[in-house]
Amino acid sequence: MRASVNRSLQFALMCSVIIISSHAVASPLEISTEEFKKAAAKLSVNAVASQPVAVKDPFEKVNRKIFKFNMFLDKHILLPVARTYKKVAPPVLQTSVRNFFNNIVEPYSSVNLLLQGNVRSAVRGIGRFTVNTLTSLGIGDPAAEIMHLQREPTQDFGETLGHWGIHSGPYLMLPFRGPSTLRDTATATVDYLGGMHVFLNTSKSYTPAVLLSGISTRAQLIGLEDINRGDQYALLRDVYLQQRYYAIKGGDAPPVVDNSFGDDTDTAVPAADSSAPAPSATTPSLQPDGAQSTAAPATASQAAMPEATTATPNNAPVIDTSFGDDAPTPANTAAPVVQPAQTSPIEF
Repeated sequence: MRASVNRSLQFALMCSVIIISSHAVASPLEISTEEFKKAAAKLSVNAVASQPVAVKDPFEKVNRKIFKFNMFLDKHILLPVARTYKKVAPPVLQTSVRNFFNNIVEPYSSVNLLLQGNVRSAVRGIGRFTVNTLTSLGIGDPAAEIMHLQREPTQDFGETLGHWGIHSGPYLMLPFRGPSTLRDTATATVDYLGGMHVFLNTSKSYTPAVLLSGISTRAQLIGLEDINRGDQYALLRDVYLQQRYYAIKGGDAPPVVDNSFGDDTDTAVPAADSSAPAPSATTPSLQPDGAQSTAAPATASQAAMPEATTATPNNAPVIDTSFGDDAPTPANTAAPVVQPAQTSPIEF
């Protein structure tokens, strides 16, 4: 009897364990599926600066922590080194370093321009690389100075994918690297293999080159850390997303912002006719004796001022053009037009 009861209890306990296990396994699957859908929606966004934060930057909490870490390294390591470099290195040397790194990535940038369908700019980039390398080993830019072949903005594989409609994904802040997106992070390996690594393919030369390039770039940006004392993370994020958006859409830089608030258009005064005489705020010149004096027609503002215009007995309009000038009229000079209370009617 006891054996049968024990078997029954064991069987019931086993069934309970199976049922509980099935529910426990089913719930995580359902939750993970729902989370996967939400994550897929977040990852498929095409982040731009004008979007809400929840759309363009769903990982803001983590990104801000990485941003603080990067800022700590920048403040205590990279920025002091960049200031020393800018102070010690002559301007000619700094320019040569910039030209060298711009030239060394020119072929990879030209390949991306070709993949984007911009054949003309790709050929120009290859021509620039050939001329600068053969004439100055890349430390000069005779292609721009002599041949007027201006450098195209550097293109990467992330911009190429964006040109063909691949969305950027959410905004990401990477340690040591800085602002990025999901698409740009995924293409970082391609950029690494196609960039400086092609020419500096050993760690002994590549690592110092990357460090020198970073110091040179940071030296050019000295002072930007003091522009905004507010939310620097949000400013950096929006500037990066805006720059990437316009670079992919075909513009070399974001459009020029009109900060005139319409002053040049709404309140602009029409240019005066060059053939018309310039108005004078002084007393008109005297006419010779016997010459007929003519007066310019009164404007609307003058017509609205009754004290400025009266009539003489000869019905000639009298216009006060003194504009409050207290300087007395010379004693030996008679004004052509005066007030009736001061002189007698004018006789011709």
